[in-house]
Amino acid sequence: MTKNRKSGFIYLFMAMFLAGSSVVAGKYLVHMPIFLSQTISLVFALIIIIPIAIIKEGSLRTFRPLKRDWVLLFLQGFSGVFLFRVFLLIGLTFSSAASSGIMLSTTPAVLAILSIIFLKERISGKIVVAIIMCVIGLLFINVTFGRERLPFDLMQLVGSLSIFISVISEALFTIFRKKQSFSTKPLTTTVFVMLFAFVLFLPVGLYQLHDYPFPMIRTNEWVAMIYYGVMCSALAYTCWFSGLARVKVGEAATMTGLLPVSSVLLSLIILGESVGVNQLIGMGFILIGIYVIMMKSRSKLDIAVSG
Repeated sequence: MTKNRKSGFIYLFMAMFLAGSSVVAGKYLVHMPIFLSQTISLVFALIIIIPIAIIKEGSLRTFRPLKRDWVLLFLQGFSGVFLFRVFLLIGLTFSSAASSGIMLSTTPAVLAILSIIFLKERISGKIVVAIIMCVIGLLFINVTFGRERLPFDLMQLVGSLSIFISVISEALFTIFRKKQSFSTKPLTTTVFVMLFAFVLFLPVGLYQLHDYPFPMIRTNEWVAMIYYGVMCSALAYTCWFSGLARVKVGEAATMTGLLPVSSVLLSLIILGESVGVNQLIGMGFILIGIYVIMMKSRSKLDIAVSG
């Protein structure tokens, strides 16, 4: 392995670790108004990513995509940041961070389905098997097996549905990115995606600030918002794009399997959560499904980090 490829995998590892840690950071923000917390976190993200983009890719004024691409950039901000974060935080209100991290690992399977629909990719037996594995995994995570009369925990189900909507949003982010007519200046692209998301969060965020003054924000919530913005958004994007520049897309895609592992481990260590047998079995099925998708020899999927 060359030094360049090795550094690429290190960047990708960091990106997935940070993406997984976003679930834990989000758990500290469930008691804050969602739009307020995300408006603040995006301010910190933009403070970091804008200078990096200018230093590495030049002035933002030189970025002049087609009108169609501006629409796609807005849709990326709407789906991959705005909707993703709203439903992730709603889901974390009713689900553990560990379960949420496992649910997020279904993104490759959802992306495969959406690619068939929107990108006209051909469905294969491997994709069908992978989807079935992920569905079985989700059932193990959300169904209570035992002597209980009710098979579903209603609150867990609400949380899981919200997380799954965030998964769909994240997958749509990649679909919209694939439809862009350009692939240059990834950091500058990220700046505008975050700016669009910031504009979407801002009106309600300001309204929520009126009834939730700054003195009410606790220290751990400030730390979580700063971490979410700087580490999970700005730095995670930077690491991901730096890694993609050094390794093949297919090799990078296999690294997404680290996201649920990161989420679960950090949930156990930092939040002190526990993982049941059903969750472990479900995670096993989901990881098998992910592995099958990543081994698809002629995949055109371009897995992207969002959030």
